[in-house]
Amino acid sequence: MYTFKCKQCGKEVTLPYYKKRSCCSYECAHASYKKPLPSPRLCACGCGAIIIRKNYKKTQPQSFVKNHHLRGKRNPNWNNGRIETSHGHIFIYKPEHPNANKAGYVGEHRFVMSEHIGRPIASNENVHHINGIPNDNRLKNLILMTRSEHTSYHHKGLMKPNSLKNLIHGNNRFIIKARSLSHPR
Repeated sequence: MYTFKCKQCGKEVTLPYYKKRSCCSYECAHASYKKPLPSPRLCACGCGAIIIRKNYKKTQPQSFVKNHHLRGKRNPNWNNGRIETSHGHIFIYKPEHPNANKAGYVGEHRFVMSEHIGRPIASNENVHHINGIPNDNRLKNLILMTRSEHTSYHHKGLMKPNSLKNLIHGNNRFIIKARSLSHPR
C-alpha cells in the first residue's frame, strides 16, 4: 500500500501498489488532463456571441464570429438600414423596437403609426395604406385597423361564386356576373 496526494484536488489517498496513479478518481484525472480554456472573447459586432474558434494567425486574434464582420454598416450592401421587399413595403433597421422581427427590422408604416399613437402596434392590428402604394408611408396615408376590419375592407363587395346563401336569396345580378366570368362567349 502506498499513500499519495491527488495532484488535482489535493486529497490524500491510500491505494495498493498495483493501482499506482497520480489522481484520486477518474474525474480528477480527466480534469487534470484537460487544457485550460482561454478566457472567452465576445464578438466585435455587438451580438454578444462568444468566439470559440482557434486563432490561425497567432499575431492577429480573431475579433468576430464567422461572417459577423459583414454585419450592419460593414456590409457593402448596407443601405442605411432600409430595405424594400418584393411587394414594395419598406423595412427599417430598429432592433430595439417592440414590433421588430428576428432580424431587427420593422415595417416603416408600422413604425410611423406606432410613433404617432405612442404605443407598439398590437398583433391583431394592421396599418392600411389609403392610396394602396405600399412605400408611401406618410402619416396622412395610413390608417390603423384591426385584422378583421382590414380583411373586410379589402374583400368588400366580393362574393363567393358558389355560395348557397347567394343561390337561396336569389341574387340574380351575382349569378349573371358569375356566368359571364365562367363561360366567356
